Amino acid sequence: MNMPLTDVREYFLPTRASEVLRLIKREKGRCFLLAGGTGLTFGAPSTSAEATALLRKRKGVEVIIDLSRAGMNYVRETSGGISIGAATPVGELLKNPLFSSYAGGMVRETALSIATTPLRNLITAGGNVMQVFIWSSLPVLFLALDARFRVVGERNGLIRAGEFFSTQPRRLIGTGSILKEIILPAPSECADGAFMKFSKTETDFALTNVAVLLSVKGGVCNKARIAVGAVSPMPVRLLAAEKILEGQPLRDELIEDAAKAGTDGISILRDIRVSEGYKREIIPVILRRCLKIASERASGDH
Repeated sequence: MNMPLTDVREYFLPTRASEVLRLIKREKGRCFLLAGGTGLTFGAPSTSAEATALLRKRKGVEVIIDLSRAGMNYVRETSGGISIGAATPVGELLKNPLFSSYAGGMVRETALSIATTPLRNLITAGGNVMQVFIWSSLPVLFLALDARFRVVGERNGLIRAGEFFSTQPRRLIGTGSILKEIILPAPSECADGAFMKFSKTETDFALTNVAVLLSVKGGVCNKARIAVGAVSPMPVRLLAAEKILEGQPLRDELIEDAAKAGTDGISILRDIRVSEGYKREIIPVILRRCLKIASERASGDH
């Protein structure tokens, strides 16, 4: 069920982030920030009581602020890494040449896993991380890459991925701030990785998705970052698997051990589509495949 915005009286299309912040401050509590707009479809709560409460809340929304032309649609390389404007469509991550080989191609793999081509042209990078659904792909990618998130407004500065995804980002940054851009590590500082999504069909919501980033020198894994999604409300690091890999030669037996330890200490959220037992069985399988691809890329054995 879609929950409409029933009392909208004004629509703004600002051309600068500063103008967005001015409108938010002026219309505080009465405005709705519109990115790609696809998240509105999934705004329906699970009970009739929640539905009534959300409908009342949205009835209080009188102003829509469209972010599509606020100067936040870009991908550019800087001295600090690669910056992705919050209003950049996911489809651009798939097409932009900066990501053709970045981190072994895992950014493009992640973008391709999201929905369909028409939806990828609507869904924005910022929207996908500010309203995190359990199946979301970009939060998993950005957690594995240790991305930084530039927030402006009442809260200003950079937030690292671990903190950013410690709770729903909208709650973390508050109503008086906006996400301006996502900053990925510079290619020279970034290792190689892989992303895999497991779902019933290619365009279905993920039953699990895994992102792996490995730094390998002389066949030894110096550093590993592994993130998994669709098991908890927010993406989580697989710290036990990372610990097994780091400082060790990347052999098949080690990858197998890391994959088996993948779900250690993780609480898996109930999913009406499959059982918890099924997810605990499938995560090590997907993790093993993802680790194998990432290790081959990081070792130069494509």
